[in-house]
Amino acid sequence: MEKAEKVVGIMPTPNPVTLKFHLDGSLCESVVNFTTPDEAKDVPFVQALFALPEVTGVMVRQDVVSVTKTPEASWEDVSEATQWQSLCERIRQSIESQLALGPVSIPVPEISEEEKESTDSVSQRIEQIINDEIRPAVAMDGGDITFDRFESGTVYLHLKGACSGCPSSVVTLKMGIENRLKEEIPEIKDVVAV
Repeated sequence: MEKAEKVVGIMPTPNPVTLKFHLDGSLCESVVNFTTPDEAKDVPFVQALFALPEVTGVMVRQDVVSVTKTPEASWEDVSEATQWQSLCERIRQSIESQLALGPVSIPVPEISEEEKESTDSVSQRIEQIINDEIRPAVAMDGGDITFDRFESGTVYLHLKGACSGCPSSVVTLKMGIENRLKEEIPEIKDVVAV
């Protein structure tokens, strides 16, 4: 895995409050989502981003850091209070200054025993479609979707990164994901976010 040293691109996502910061190397092998500063208490790289008062979420995926801001904040506005730098530039500088300190350690969350024991065939088929088809597609937009559970015909999913709070996530969830899952698994009646 090549160590990341700088931001090589900044891209919008379908969610106007989330931007993707592309790196020239990789930070971790999986997707790790942080929605509060407390979740990042042992991760200095992410703590530095949460130190910016406008930042409300950080998702790290291989060579991309997706950052979510407060709805009130602007990506490009500059002011004397922020030393004449846009939020976008301050985030880029924070990422690069943390990368300059040396290797970044992003701990991968442990899989719970309940998740390990999820062996029913419908859940396995749902997870396979989500992991093989849906997650790679939403990752391109700076988000992530993970399977929570399947109960009484309803699939429960976690929306993370740019997907969380995205205005188009309801359409993606119902028209895209739900239709795709129903196509393969007739037992599915509904797909909802938790």
